[in-house]
Amino acid sequence: MLDCPVMVAHYSSQLQLRPNPDEVADCKWIAWQYFLDQLAKPNSYSEWCQEEALLLASSERFNKFLLG
Repeated sequence: MLDCPVMVAHYSSQLQLRPNPDEVADCKWIAWQYFLDQLAKPNSYSEWCQEEALLLASSERFNKFLLG
């Protein structure tokens, strides 16, 4: 079981994101692999985000979820 505070889901392309502006600076939909590639750029994402993404990327359960 993953111990990860990041929520992952399949979504509808019609979904509109409405994050709380007091808690979220920016958000956008991007492909998972593109996101992983961006993690290599310094200061592109927070340290916790990088750590959680790498945990997910190494998870067999998560990778099965991606295949859907």
